[in-house]
Amino acid sequence: MAPGKKGIKHYIVTGEDHTMACEHHEAKFYVDDPPTPFVRSLIGYLQEGTVIEIHGMMWEKCNLPSVMANSLTVDLAKSTAGWSDECFIYFHIGVRDPCTKTVALNSHVNGWQNEVDHEADISSGAKFYIVIKVTGTGYVVTINDSTYPEFPQRDDVRNVRAIEIGGFINLSKVSIKNLQEADDFEADANRYCEGLTNQVDLCRNNEPVLLALNQESPLNCIIAGGIICRKVVFKGIPFDGHTRFGVSLKEVNSADIAVYFEVRFDQQKCIMNSLESGSWKEELSIYQLPFEYNEEFMLTFFCDNTETVVFIGDDKMESFCHRLPPYKINRLEIGSGVKILALALLPGYCAST
Repeated sequence: MAPGKKGIKHYIVTGEDHTMACEHHEAKFYVDDPPTPFVRSLIGYLQEGTVIEIHGMMWEKCNLPSVMANSLTVDLAKSTAGWSDECFIYFHIGVRDPCTKTVALNSHVNGWQNEVDHEADISSGAKFYIVIKVTGTGYVVTINDSTYPEFPQRDDVRNVRAIEIGGFINLSKVSIKNLQEADDFEADANRYCEGLTNQVDLCRNNEPVLLALNQESPLNCIIAGGIICRKVVFKGIPFDGHTRFGVSLKEVNSADIAVYFEVRFDQQKCIMNSLESGSWKEELSIYQLPFEYNEEFMLTFFCDNTETVVFIGDDKMESFCHRLPPYKINRLEIGSGVKILALALLPGYCAST
């Protein structure tokens, strides 16, 4: 059985009356029938007493592809930017093929750390119930009827800004109780991402998605649902001493780059180009450089069926006609040389045809 259902989203920031309130003491997060994979930014911080509950069912299969080490994963991560060698996962649960009856607990910060293995109380084709309790010193995990020894915190739990759940599973419910209220995070999101404060669902098209917040480049991330009629908003600060930095819009399973935008301090200009079958095509030069070292900028890319338009702040810089099919664009890469203050994928507006 493969996942085919769409999630019905419920997000509540609440006091006692279970409604959106200006004054609240905790943030509650609840999603019924979520999609798989399930990826969300957290509006709020983990704290001692936070409880994460995950309900679902394993698929009826044991033999996993060799590239898939886990049949079920839960990651408490720094952001929703997607997997890369530089990603930060502060707590990881990996249930191996249910036939092996193993659950691995770990973290990935500058590489995988020391793994702790336990026997898994989980079976193929069976329902599962996972509870993660945050303590003052670590995480206590219960899977069905088995509670495992506390896994120690390897980093500040307040650094957790996203949750991702995946694998050969169908989810029925995800809830998080007793998040610390998110004044700082909401202020950042409002300031950097045009009021983006809602929870995000990467599997649903044309909804606001906070991809990254306050992190170093380089960055590699998925654009779920594609980029047509959407805009990428990138706030950053160029590092002094780096002569160039670039942004690439491309396809996940291809080396081709549909749209490449590069800032060239050494040449006092910006360029746009595409890479096809290993060869760069005709370069488009933009003889203006509205970027300065150590100064904040806001760069926006808007993509429709015919072109990608680039804005710096509210001013249009250039239009770049598509040379490769835009519907294939589903990955964004930012090169080194720039601090990423915020990266958001927001709804755009295309004229109906």
